Amino acid sequence: MADSPRKLIRRASDALRRLNEVLSTHPAALRDLEQTLSPGLVHALHEAAEVTLVANTWLNGGRPDERTLDEVLRGVSTTTTLDVRVYAALMRDRFAPTFALHATVSAVLQRGVTMTRSLPTRRHLALNLLMTQVFTTHSSLAFVAEIGHAADAATLARRILELAARIHYIGAAPDGEPESAQANERADTYLAFLWRELDRDMQASIPAPAREPWEAADARLTALGTKKPATWKDTFIAAGLSDLYDEDYKLLSSIAHGSPLVAPMEHASDVVPLRGAMLVGPALRAANHYAVNAARVWNAAFELLDAEELDALARETSRVPDQR
Repeated sequence: MADSPRKLIRRASDALRRLNEVLSTHPAALRDLEQTLSPGLVHALHEAAEVTLVANTWLNGGRPDERTLDEVLRGVSTTTTLDVRVYAALMRDRFAPTFALHATVSAVLQRGVTMTRSLPTRRHLALNLLMTQVFTTHSSLAFVAEIGHAADAATLARRILELAARIHYIGAAPDGEPESAQANERADTYLAFLWRELDRDMQASIPAPAREPWEAADARLTALGTKKPATWKDTFIAAGLSDLYDEDYKLLSSIAHGSPLVAPMEHASDVVPLRGAMLVGPALRAANHYAVNAARVWNAAFELLDAEELDALARETSRVPDQR
């Protein structure tokens, strides 16, 4: 019968301790070993030692210190044999409060988007489409973040920010009148351009009653002579979110387009990390903040969730917590 994980961890811990004792008393042997082994294998040995230390600490009823956790989370690379489930457990431990807040936000959003509701206007239809996507993307982000795919987590945060900006653009009219002509025109523009993405056969396959709001939005846009929707920059500015465009959207877009800021550092050594924690905390916190504030605008139209609960979550997600 194979050894249990507990026995394997302790055996690995004992073996690494003995190796360390030998190498510490024979410096020449350590230099020879470092020169003989490939950089990737040396990295793998370091990783094995650190992960074993973390696991052994847990087995003995303790909690690994944050420095050790950070080293392990940063070190998973092309040489790794660390099970992704173990890595996810480490990541969730390192950022426990942030993941807990994400779960709270996700539960509130799910409660809202799964409630039965009517869509009395095309503006409601547009807000509903957008908020449903905010929920699914926000939920997905946790799974990407926990396995250390930080750039992908940041890219999902960018998608949530885009959806949130459009919700603010359609739902929070500048004149304070949600059902103003301007708010409805923005909703019709969004719906019409989605509708025009479908070819005629796909449009015809939709039952006539369900087609009606889309066709009405398309007709309205044709009558207005609108040729294209607002650019993202114009959308953010019109929604009163110009600071978010300058400070968040540009950075997240550079990551989404393959230009993460840490790329030069990550590719400077012989071993390229495949996972990392550097952007995970900020991506989760930003996604929480974008999603909650989008939900507040959406809820103003549908009145399904407790507005005070959303306001409290907005205050909570706007804080900048420590790295724990």
